[in-house]
Amino acid sequence: MAPAPPVAAADVSRLLEIEAGADLITALHRPLGAPPEEVRFTLMRPGDPLVLSEVLPLLEDLGVTVVDERPHEIRID
Repeated sequence: MAPAPPVAAADVSRLLEIEAGADLITALHRPLGAPPEEVRFTLMRPGDPLVLSEVLPLLEDLGVTVVDERPHEIRID
């Protein structure tokens, strides 16, 4: 399912930040209609992909339970 237009617009804004030189972008949001306990955390960065096993300990130290990973590669030409 495609993201809602406001979510897609926010993602484009974050990608523009990366294109302008940001090295890491994070976002925390609750999908429309999701229960209160469901929250999504997004990490975006240029270059090599982040490895979940390297990021997971930090998230767990923050009390986060990771139940899903959805990696994507995006190219800006």
